[in-house]
Amino acid sequence: MKNILKIYRVMLRHWGYLISGLLFMLGFAFFSGISITLAIPLFDYVFADNKVEILYRDFSSFYHALSHAVITFFQNLPDIKEIFHKETLIQLADLLKEVLIKTDPILLLWVISFSIISLVILKNFFFYGNKVLFANLHGKTIKDIRNKIFKKYLYESLNFFSQNRVGDSLVRMISDVKIISTMFIKSAFRVLQDFILLIVN
Repeated sequence: MKNILKIYRVMLRHWGYLISGLLFMLGFAFFSGISITLAIPLFDYVFADNKVEILYRDFSSFYHALSHAVITFFQNLPDIKEIFHKETLIQLADLLKEVLIKTDPILLLWVISFSIISLVILKNFFFYGNKVLFANLHGKTIKDIRNKIFKKYLYESLNFFSQNRVGDSLVRMISDVKIISTMFIKSAFRVLQDFILLIVN
């Protein structure tokens, strides 16, 4: 257990990559969730056979109506903490629903399509950023562990070198670091990823 903690302490030296990678992972999960929820207005309001009078036929009027609904909602909100309550979110959804019902379906289709494309680009940007940052963190951690092992190896006694062949020791060092990389570092990344996705979902 002590050795495992040492491995993670080495990894935490590069905490900047770790924190940035986690933030990018959160961004990826957040935009993934939003892009899925945009399918709801697509089927409910674009392809629905509504008899309601259409009030918003251009993007400007639609944007003003949508922003007015959101501003009104936040102005009437007594405490910002209440936004996480289910009843409060239902109120916001009802305000947005009123705007969406009265919007031209073709305009709404364009808005939703553009929003989905933008969210997919953002989602993939955060996904790529997360992979790059975690790859850097993984590489730098492995490099530090290898340096520590090799430094320890260089300062061994002459008796050690007479009893152990250099080639065998090097092969063992490489295989041990590979095991550390697979079992501890990559598994830690996987656990963090699953934990964040569980929180967001």
